[in-house]
Amino acid sequence: MTPGGLTSSRMVIRTIVAIGAAIGVVALARRAADNAVETRLDAHIEASRGIALSELKAQASALSRRRAGEFALRTLKKTAILAYIFAVYSAGHMTATGVRTLLVGAIALMMARDMAQIARPVWLALKTLAAHRWRPAWALKEFAAALSFEAAYQRSLTQMTSASVSPVLFVSSFTRQDVSKQIATAVADVARESTIREARPHVIFFIAATAIVAAVYSGFVLSAFHAIR
Repeated sequence: MTPGGLTSSRMVIRTIVAIGAAIGVVALARRAADNAVETRLDAHIEASRGIALSELKAQASALSRRRAGEFALRTLKKTAILAYIFAVYSAGHMTATGVRTLLVGAIALMMARDMAQIARPVWLALKTLAAHRWRPAWALKEFAAALSFEAAYQRSLTQMTSASVSPVLFVSSFTRQDVSKQIATAVADVARESTIREARPHVIFFIAATAIVAAVYSGFVLSAFHAIR
């Protein structure tokens, strides 16, 4: 082999060795990055589970109190309307037959308005129950899991763009979407397992509060009709 050919062969060998070394370095770097991502992923999952559980508790409490407050306010408005009608009768400006007719008409209109307002939510609830084979607990769990998954997925995508995470994630074999999906899936599982337990006391509070308000309202209506002579 000529000196020139020998030199060319050595250069080719050196190039191959360099490429192999580079590939090895890249592989090692990727493996190290994968390990770092997996370690951080475990920590993110645990933190996200804790956040999801706290949010679930807060949302259940806020929702039950808001719905109970809305029901109480609507009932107070109805009571005020009926009280005004009864006050007009008590002042002698209306006959007994007239006030009965007006009270019945007002109550019927308010009931019709209530039915119109709840028609769509009830229809959607029935569709959801039908899709889950008329199993309310299962439907509630899946609904909470879906909401938690979406919230956790979007939050995780945002966190994956931070300066401390993006470089490592870029080198690894993971993508932002992969990591976020794993975190969101774990969060959805927590929501699915905890929804009934966390929601139960707040549902009981809502039922008790609305029952008390409804009883007071019903008592007022019955008293008003009884007082009409």
